[in-house]
Amino acid sequence: MNTLAGLQLIRIPVVGPSEWLYLLVTSVTGVRSLAHSRGSLFLSVMVDCDIDEQVRRIDNPDRIVRLKGSDPEGYRRHRKQTKLYQPPADEVVHIDTTEVGPRDNAERIYETLLSRGLRQPEA
Repeated sequence: MNTLAGLQLIRIPVVGPSEWLYLLVTSVTGVRSLAHSRGSLFLSVMVDCDIDEQVRRIDNPDRIVRLKGSDPEGYRRHRKQTKLYQPPADEVVHIDTTEVGPRDNAERIYETLLSRGLRQPEA
């Protein structure tokens, strides 16, 4: 775990209540342990997209501005050669961004969290 991720994991228990949602991209084991120690929900989200569609999207100038990869063939090679971590089935939701938009995928994640005990904010 790098220093920045370590600081994030140390500060979160102090920053806010366990009901707050956090999006972290770091060690799954560390985040899972942190969530359980705080009594928070934990849900892994595996995002997938058809390789050809992803390569088509790489040509978007916005990716370069946001310092994202812009090498279509390098990305295609990476996707074919890299095996991703697969979380336990009971703590993961798979979303596919090939044809489903961000709002619909966000709603699916939110509904999954609600089904696992997330309390809706009071009006």
